Amino acid sequence: MQYVILIGDSSFSCERLAKMKLCGDTGISMLDDGDLLIQYENGYARFSPDDDPLDFYSEEERAQIPFAEPKCITLRYNDIDILKSIVSADDFPDNVIIDCDGVYLGLESVIDSGRLMNNFNISSDQ
Repeated sequence: MQYVILIGDSSFSCERLAKMKLCGDTGISMLDDGDLLIQYENGYARFSPDDDPLDFYSEEERAQIPFAEPKCITLRYNDIDILKSIVSADDFPDNVIIDCDGVYLGLESVIDSGRLMNNFNISSDQ
């Protein structure tokens, strides 16, 4: 299992992500714990909202996040192609930053590199 952290503004939620039109999914479920599970023929993606979204970021990293009230969702997945299809979907929110926790995933091949952590070039609600 691999993961990335998605950081959005105050309107960012699993419910919003559940409305996306995702290519290749075989089922979408909202789980009792508030997680969103998307099943694919070759795997899954699980979105988990974080209760304390900035707890694991340093003060310097927090200062760079361009949202007045950031919301974080951990996205766990088992196949990099699933991650790429999600973040490159036409209706994936435009104002979401993707934190790959220092791991190079090649996401700039499917999205603007300005949306990757430490390359903030997106609009904010500040």
